[in-house]
Amino acid sequence: MLLVKVLCGIGFVGLIAWLLMGVFSDYVGGPAKVLDAGHILIQGRVVQLLGVDAPATHQPCRFAGETWLCGLRAARELSGWLSDRTVRCIPEGHAPSGEPLGLCYVGTNDVGRWTVEQGWGLADARGSTRYITVEQGARARLAGLWRSEFTIPRVWRAAHGSLTRGSEFDIREAVVSDTPGPSWRPLILLGGILVCASLLLRWVPALRPRFPGLHVWRIRRSRHLLHKLRRVGRERGPGAQFAYLRKVDPFLVEELVLTAFEAQGHRIRRNLRYTGDGGIDGRCWIDGRLHLIQVKRYGRYIKSEDVRAFCQLCKEANAAGLFIHTGRTGPGAVRATTPDVRMISGARLLQILGVSHTQQEFAQPEEEEEETPVGSGRSDERPLL
Repeated sequence: MLLVKVLCGIGFVGLIAWLLMGVFSDYVGGPAKVLDAGHILIQGRVVQLLGVDAPATHQPCRFAGETWLCGLRAARELSGWLSDRTVRCIPEGHAPSGEPLGLCYVGTNDVGRWTVEQGWGLADARGSTRYITVEQGARARLAGLWRSEFTIPRVWRAAHGSLTRGSEFDIREAVVSDTPGPSWRPLILLGGILVCASLLLRWVPALRPRFPGLHVWRIRRSRHLLHKLRRVGRERGPGAQFAYLRKVDPFLVEELVLTAFEAQGHRIRRNLRYTGDGGIDGRCWIDGRLHLIQVKRYGRYIKSEDVRAFCQLCKEANAAGLFIHTGRTGPGAVRATTPDVRMISGARLLQILGVSHTQQEFAQPEEEEEETPVGSGRSDERPLL
């Protein structure tokens, strides 16, 4: 099941990254330079207007028996309309020439629609049919090119390829002279990948990275805490020691217990993380047998359902268990234990931690009400470990 989640997560991240690359790799925006009525230059990149068949710069038209450069006029009209406003183009594939086709907008105004609507370009049904009705309206009004006699732009370009868009030299010079602004597309792509990776790590707990620095810091703090507990015990007694334990970080209490077992020469194994551990806070081998450890920082009576759940975990792992807590052990919790699970709290916990100092501490503190399970065969006189 975990392998399936990992594979699905990797596929999800790959899909999102691929979509982001597809969307933003050709996305351009900024002030535009008009090459002709169907091609604009933004940040050093030529974009062909999708669904527009506009005349080349040197394409002529005839009106009243005279020839005029309708292609140049169309380019100037589009340039005057765009002015210095920001143009954003969304990629929609590539033309046979390799140039990106795009839907370009100035604010909410469609640049291609404006070109066809004003009669400075024709609808190119080969790329898109979105402007066909717009062309019909421009033709009825005799707008732009429609007041003259002209050759269909794509037919004229096929016969005069060397004059397309003025000249290819002009376009190359324009690309070189136009200095592109800072590119933010890689940042968006990187941000998207990071977001997807964080979602994957959150979804699959086993892939969450280990933070050894945090473990080392808590282990070091647990050693200092042991020294402080001894000092508190000498000065104020075991009651103050438990009061102090119930105020510290629960994860620090876990490390405190594991550090105490380690100091006694037992082999222990810490978890990779403090959360998502399945109810097991650590493992310890005592006399060659595995003991699962669960540490609860309680301030009141412990919950019997927590004890039963821990006993079930120990049974499934075929291991002994140490249920260690700082609270009170009621009769229900005692009855919930099994012969392989030992309940440790009160004076016995202080003994394990090595912070007991007086004979009074070997008696159960008044706030503790721990009982021994009936018929378990165990006694308070029995050694802890």
